[in-house]
Amino acid sequence: MQSHPLFDGAFQCLLPTNVVDASDLRQIPDNQEVFVHPSTSQSITIDILEYVDASNHEDAAK
Repeated sequence: MQSHPLFDGAFQCLLPTNVVDASDLRQIPDNQEVFVHPSTSQSITIDILEYVDASNHEDAAK
């Protein structure tokens, strides 16, 4: 497993070491992070669906 920064470093996640960042291969919308497995048809997509204006991070996570 390897740490991958998401959304310009706003947060990060652990993903398998061999995943490929799909933005290196094609254009990906700004609200998505897409990672693909190099030898299977599996992919992981992370989307930001809605902006939440919260005064603190705990409220934003709800």
